[in-house]
Amino acid sequence: DFLSLKKRHGLGDVRKVHLVKSADEGLGMSITGGKEHGVPILISEIHPGQPAERCEGLYVGDAILSVNGDDLRNVKHSDAVQILSQQ
Repeated sequence: DFLSLKKRHGLGDVRKVHLVKSADEGLGMSITGGKEHGVPILISEIHPGQPAERCEGLYVGDAILSVNGDDLRNVKHSDAVQILSQQ
C-alpha cells in the first residue's frame, strides 16, 4: 500500500542522492517533463546497472530539483538534458 511504500522509499520527501560514475558513463536514466510542459523534470526510466540504479536512491517518477547546485525546478526539457549530460 501507499503508506508502506512511502515509509520504505521516502515518497514525497526531498532526498539528496550521490551518483558515482566513471568519465565514460552516462547517468543511466531518462527524463521527461520540463517548463514548457508545465511539469517538473521527472525520471522516466532508470537503466539497469548504470549509476542511477547503483545509487539505490532514485526511482521512476522522482522529480529532479537540482543537480550539483543547478536548479532544475523551472527549466525547459532541453536545458535539463544539457545540464544532466555535463555531469
